[in-house]
Amino acid sequence: MPRLQPLSLVLSLIVVTARATYYQPSYWPGGRWSTSQRSGEEIYPGTYLGEGTAMLMRGYAELSCSLNQFEGYIVSNVVWSKMRGNFEEPFYPCPQCYPQDPRIRAYDHMGKSILMMRDPGHQDRGVYRCTATAQYTDGRLTTVYQIINLM
Repeated sequence: MPRLQPLSLVLSLIVVTARATYYQPSYWPGGRWSTSQRSGEEIYPGTYLGEGTAMLMRGYAELSCSLNQFEGYIVSNVVWSKMRGNFEEPFYPCPQCYPQDPRIRAYDHMGKSILMMRDPGHQDRGVYRCTATAQYTDGRLTTVYQIINLM
């Protein structure tokens, strides 16, 4: 029985790993994220809490996410993500610590998480998601999220 060379084994593992990161075309029509053919419940694992809101004001866009609809407790910070092509890219884990875009700021206000965007442009349009870890009253953990469309 022929023995595999260590290098060929490593290369075959790398190929398998790379292939596992591709998404099915139905999830990524035209290379862009789309929720038009799927409900929010089918898009991500966890507990879907409906759609958040997006308001365009003069010089600003405000995306609002209300995760307090969950019957348990929110036990982590809210993370905002924008779906771009065939991957998601979090804005930043700590808005005050490592801002990637100084136009964008996230904060909590009256039980909601707000993503405020100054001077929104065409590049800012798309599907956003706010996510947090929540705990049921019996101790189980789950991911909770809302989807927000900024058009």
